[in-house]
Amino acid sequence: MGELSTLGILKSVLLAPLNKAKVASILSEFPSGHASSAVSLHDNHNIEIKTITELRSTKSVVSTDMYLFVPKNFELRSFGKDALISDFRSRVRLALPVSGEHGSAALEEALTDLKTEIQALQVDGPAEQPDDINHALYEPLIDAAKDVSAVIAEKLKHCTAEHTRKFLLSHSLMTISQSAISGLDELRENVQATAQLMDSVRTVYDFRNEATASILLLLDEYLSQLYIQYLGSIRSELDRMPIPKSAQSDLTYSMKRGTLEAFLDTLQEREAQHRTRYGFAAQEDESDIEREQRLVRLSQLKKFFQSTTFIDLNREQSAKKISESTATIGTAVAAIVAATIEQAARGHASADYAWQGLSLLSLGVIIYVLRDRMKDWAKQKFHQKALSFLPDFEQKLIAKNKKIGRVKEWFQILSSKNVPLDILALRRTASLTEMEKRLPEDVFHCRKVQEVDASLLPDSDRHTYTRALFESTRVNFYRYLRHMDDAFKEFTDLDAK
Repeated sequence: MGELSTLGILKSVLLAPLNKAKVASILSEFPSGHASSAVSLHDNHNIEIKTITELRSTKSVVSTDMYLFVPKNFELRSFGKDALISDFRSRVRLALPVSGEHGSAALEEALTDLKTEIQALQVDGPAEQPDDINHALYEPLIDAAKDVSAVIAEKLKHCTAEHTRKFLLSHSLMTISQSAISGLDELRENVQATAQLMDSVRTVYDFRNEATASILLLLDEYLSQLYIQYLGSIRSELDRMPIPKSAQSDLTYSMKRGTLEAFLDTLQEREAQHRTRYGFAAQEDESDIEREQRLVRLSQLKKFFQSTTFIDLNREQSAKKISESTATIGTAVAAIVAATIEQAARGHASADYAWQGLSLLSLGVIIYVLRDRMKDWAKQKFHQKALSFLPDFEQKLIAKNKKIGRVKEWFQILSSKNVPLDILALRRTASLTEMEKRLPEDVFHCRKVQEVDASLLPDSDRHTYTRALFESTRVNFYRYLRHMDDAFKEFTDLDAK
C-alpha cells in the first residue's frame, strides 16, 4: 500500500513544480535558443522530463534547471548524489517541425526528395537493377524514405495529441450542446485531413518498379502502422467520452456522432484492405510465435526508419577524467613536502653516531607515513578543487559519427531553504494544504547546458527547414519508494449518519 499511495505524492509534489521547471538562457559565445519542458508520470516508478530545444541555423546554447522536491523519508542523502545520478537516463533525438509553415515545408521537401529519387531509379530493364537493397545505388532513396517517415511520424504523433485534446475540451463538464457539436465537426475535419495526408504520401509511391518497390513497401508498412495507431487513439477517445448531459436529447449531436463513428469505421476498413492488398495485414489464424515475430518486425521497422533522427550520447564523468592528473599532482606535492622535512631534519642531526642512526631510522618511518597521508590528502583536495570548476558529467552529441555538440550536467542535493525563491514559490503553488508547505523536503537540482551547432547536422545543407533536439530524461525512484509508508496502517472513519 505504501507504494501505491506514493503515486499521489509523486503527482502532486513532484510533477506540479516540474511542470513549471525553470528554463533559462545564459550568456555564452553562442546565441541562446528556445526550449520548452514538460513532465509526466511514465509508470509506477519513473517520471519523464521531456525537453525540446529549437536549433538555430548556427551554434546555440540552452541552459535548463530542474528541481525535484521529494519527501525527507526518500532519504536521498543516505544514498548520496552518485546513486541518484545513476537513476537518471537520457535519450536524445532530432525532432522535425510538424505544424505551420515550417511543418508544411518539411513535408513538401521530404516528398519531393522521395519522388526525385524514385524517378532517378527508373531504368529500362531489370538486368540493370541490383537485387540487394543495401546496394549503394539505393542509399539516396533510403535516406529520402527515412526523411518522409520521420516527418509523418512526428506529424501523426502531434495530430493524435492535438486532436484528442481539442475533442476532450469540447466535451468538458461545463460544455453546452453547441460546443459539443462543434467538437465533433472539428474532429471529423481533422481526421479527414489526416486521411488526405496519408493519401498524398501514397501517391508518390511507385510499386511497379522492382528497384523501388521493396523499399517503398517497407516504408508503407511502417507508415500504415503509425496511421492505425492514430485512428485507434481517436476511436478510443471517442468511445471513452460519454455524451454530455446537455446534448443527450439533441438529435443533431446524435446524428453527427453517429456519422463520425461510421466515418472512422470506413477509414479503418479501407486501411485494412490496403494492408491485405500489400501483404502486411495480421492473419486471423496467427500463432503466438508469428504474432511475436510481427511485433519484432514492427519494432525493427521503427528503428530502421528513425535512425536518421538518432543522436548517440558519449557520457564521461569529470571525476574520472581528472583522477589521474590530481593523483599525480598530489603525489608530487607529498614528495616535495616529505623531502623538505627530511632535508631540514638532517641538517640538525646529532653528532652522536648512535643517536644519529636511531633518529634517521625513526625519521624515515615518520616521513614515509607522513608522505603517504599527505599524498591522499593532497589528491582529495586538488580533486575537489578541480571538480568545482568542471561539470559532473559531459556528454558528446554524435550524429552519424559526427560530433554536433555537447551537454554539461551538474547535480546537487539541496535543502529546500537553499532553493531560489522563485522556484520555492512554484513549489508552494502545488501544495494542497498549508501544512504541506511546512513539511521538510529535500531538493535534487539538475542543471544542464546544451551546446549544439546545427550546421554540423547530417544533411543540413540539403534541408531548408529547421529542426529541434528532443531529450527525454527518465528518473527512476524505485530504490527510494521502499522507504515510503502509509501514515496509518488501519484507518477508521464515520459516515455522515
